[in-house]
Amino acid sequence: MSKWNDFCASVSKTGKATVDKTKAVANKASLKMKVSNLQGKADGRYTELGKLFYLHEVGKAENAEEMTAKIKEISDINKQINAINAELREIKKAEEEAKAAKEAEKEAKKAEKAAEKEASEADLTND
Repeated sequence: MSKWNDFCASVSKTGKATVDKTKAVANKASLKMKVSNLQGKADGRYTELGKLFYLHEVGKAENAEEMTAKIKEISDINKQINAINAELREIKKAEEEAKAAKEAEKEAKKAEKAAEKEASEADLTND
């Protein structure tokens, strides 16, 4: 029955890892989509600001307040983009650290098995 319990635990652990990985991938995709949408929004505001600036320069409009408002909107959007990009960098850093830890664990297990094998062979030669 112990093997069955081990099997069930292994399946459960694998399922949880799969769900966690799926959530992480979905979260990253969502954040990247937000950045893309915000960049599109910022591009639109830059275009609007350019039109306002042109009208101001050719003397057809006194719109300094409108330009200031557009500049503020662009700044706010860029702050949001920077915050999301910082979050994405933190996620990437955490993923890299987890991968390094997993590799270190794998190497430690490999070294442990090699040491066990060496000890076992030493016991056989001593007999």
